[in-house]
Amino acid sequence: MKKFSSAVVITAILVLSLAGCSSSEAGSDTPVVIAGDTTVSQDEAEEQSDAGDAGQVSTEDDMFTFVYEGTAIEMGAPAQPVLDALGDDYEETEAPSCAYQGSDIAYTYDHLIIRAYTESTDDDEPKICGVEFRDDTVFTPEGIAFLSTHDDVVSVYGEPYAEAEGGIVYNNGTVSLNFFINDGVVSGISYTLNVE
Repeated sequence: MKKFSSAVVITAILVLSLAGCSSSEAGSDTPVVIAGDTTVSQDEAEEQSDAGDAGQVSTEDDMFTFVYEGTAIEMGAPAQPVLDALGDDYEETEAPSCAYQGSDIAYTYDHLIIRAYTESTDDDEPKICGVEFRDDTVFTPEGIAFLSTHDDVVSVYGEPYAEAEGGIVYNNGTVSLNFFINDGVVSGISYTLNVE
């Protein structure tokens, strides 16, 4: 485990987040995005999600894919299939990108924000670069949410890549899973695509 100052961890998390809900009334035949291009039924996705509810991460890479309402949201995957699966009850904002020649786009749902980017001004297929939780109604597939404790996070995910008073970061080289910790409890959660 690497120890860093709070300022370094928080700065790294904020830089990563710069790079880069609605309720669905759909039935069990609604497509669910897995790894950007494969679909499974809602029932199959719930079974996969239920299997992860035992409290431990099944494989190291599983923890870097977020699942919301049966839809897997993978960093770097096309945004449109995810938006189609979750519905159009979001507010979209777009600004020139600070990391690419294209745009940074935020799709703000009631309970989470999906962040996407385009690599150039000609690119009309945004790719997902982040997910931010907005409240305590959203859980990671492993069961962590706002108000979970620091010890809950470490018991589920293991020793972090980096840890400081302000947060815990897990990183697989491509994606960071960030937990903001305030007074020993989770006050923020985000998944971010790492900038190359």
